[in-house]
Amino acid sequence: MQFNKKTVFIALFAILYLAVGLVSTIHAVSFFGLANSPILGTILAVTFEIGQAAVLFNLLTSPSQRKRFMPWALMCILTLVQI
Repeated sequence: MQFNKKTVFIALFAILYLAVGLVSTIHAVSFFGLANSPILGTILAVTFEIGQAAVLFNLLTSPSQRKRFMPWALMCILTLVQI
């Protein structure tokens, strides 16, 4: 079974992002859970991770979007809230 480099890089990136996203979600759940019920904290944390993954995917796959302000603003806002 032979894989091309592009498939391997995409798979490694996905595994890395899922691992980091899982840890980030766990931390965000505990943070958002301070002021909300546990289920709302979980929903907020998962929503932030999905939003950040969507913006990152958009920036990485669309060269025209890299020059726009809005994707970078969303990435910065989502990252700052999680920090």
